[in-house]
Amino acid sequence: MKFYIMGGSNNATVRLYSMDGGNNTKDSEYKSGDKTQADFTVKNATRFMAVKGVDFDAATVDQLKSLSFTGTNAVNPVNEGDVIVFKTAETSKAADRLGLIKVHSIVKENETSSKGVITVSIKVVKPAKVETTGFRYGVVKVGTYGFSTGTVEGYEGIGSLLSIKDLKSYTVDEAKSNFRNVDIKLHLQGADSEPRVYSMENGDSKNSQYKDAEGNTLQALLTAETTNATRFLAADDIDFDNVTASEIAAIDPETIGKGTIKPAAEGDVILFKTDENSTAGSKVVGVMRIDRITLVNNVNKELGCYTVSIKVLDNTESVSVPKVANNEWSLKGKSVRILADAGSKLNVYAAGSGQLVKTIDVVAGDVIDFSNFSGAYIVSYGGKSEKVIF
Repeated sequence: MKFYIMGGSNNATVRLYSMDGGNNTKDSEYKSGDKTQADFTVKNATRFMAVKGVDFDAATVDQLKSLSFTGTNAVNPVNEGDVIVFKTAETSKAADRLGLIKVHSIVKENETSSKGVITVSIKVVKPAKVETTGFRYGVVKVGTYGFSTGTVEGYEGIGSLLSIKDLKSYTVDEAKSNFRNVDIKLHLQGADSEPRVYSMENGDSKNSQYKDAEGNTLQALLTAETTNATRFLAADDIDFDNVTASEIAAIDPETIGKGTIKPAAEGDVILFKTDENSTAGSKVVGVMRIDRITLVNNVNKELGCYTVSIKVLDNTESVSVPKVANNEWSLKGKSVRILADAGSKLNVYAAGSGQLVKTIDVVAGDVIDFSNFSGAYIVSYGGKSEKVIF
């Protein structure tokens, strides 16, 4: 961001600009030697919104997040005492961060000068703490098919194919040496830019849109042996930041079975399972959150960049669900027999979300019928838990 004083008249206005407005935000007037801000390769599209009734000193994170943010690339005019909400751009080193600015004082060289000193205080929301024990974790930028060659201006080096093994994006040319190293495609569909998540299979015939530098399509380049059939499951009941490796490890991989998620949206949490031949490992389970989707321009509604956070189980670490003592209960088919009095209640939780689905009062000798249950659950009895598949 940059402050600007409009000189040349008495009581000239002070303005706050983002870095991406071109001549409208005075790029050419910010100089160093023979270079100006107009020569910057990356111009962060910070957005601002002046607010009333927000006490800068007492403002909380929850209050800031609750505001209906409709930011623009400029605030004009800016006055002493103003409080301004901002959101950083995805290209910023502090990407996608909300914050507050309070303008304490504006001291001009004189009434007609464009020179002066503006004193401000700034608060920035800290990134959420993410539970990463037992995971490989990363935040990755992945483009739609228009990024296939990695040459979109302002997004150079960002590809259109996501690798779970490397937690990065690849261009089609980079992936050609081993297509088993890429697992996921992210798409925006049509004039409404509907977000979609695809495996490397030819879902909705989209592989013809992904091309290498010579114009060869994924449809032509991929074979059955080199196509990762990644599978997905929408999981908005999972708290991405706080979900643990043990909770993800307790999910039955067979419940993750879709080749496409459509429509998707910012904020969606999606479970995935790698193909048995993926370089990330066979049927490795992980979870992904769509943090942000940015349209590159207003002309091509299918040209966009996703920012996704990913947790994938780290097979180099031991992740397990605590076991109960063998003499407390036993499982046979879809029946649980209570062998000893280790507590008065048996609780059953959904393995994916951790949601309590059933509580049963039990005593030694009871046999509980779970014939109407199907899938992965966590059975808790006597203060201990174990994953079971019904």
